[in-house]
Amino acid sequence: MPATTRDTNQALIFATGHLAAEADGGLDWATLGSVDAPIVLYMGLTNLAPIAAKLIAAGRAPTTPVAIVTNATLPEQATLESTLENIVAASAAAAVAAPAIIVIGNIVSLRADLLPWQQR
Repeated sequence: MPATTRDTNQALIFATGHLAAEADGGLDWATLGSVDAPIVLYMGLTNLAPIAAKLIAAGRAPTTPVAIVTNATLPEQATLESTLENIVAASAAAAVAAPAIIVIGNIVSLRADLLPWQQR
């Protein structure tokens, strides 16, 4: 997935998902949900349900593409794609486990375009 493209986005947000479920001291999910920039979350798998709910409540479309990349850069790397409204059920069904990075936004949709190039 490209981090930025001229036609998709001009910014990217890197954040931790570890504090997402805490009442105080966490990220401002209302702001993150209201901006259109893709979000890349580290350590967010455990809090995926509250993260998705908070982003949707803040204005992110439920159909926003989401990818979970497990074991990135290793031979056993795997990617699960879904939408913000379905990613929790999809990750549970696929038994996704850490380590994982969660990518939220339209850059996820560009992955399919780049796969043939990557497999060369």
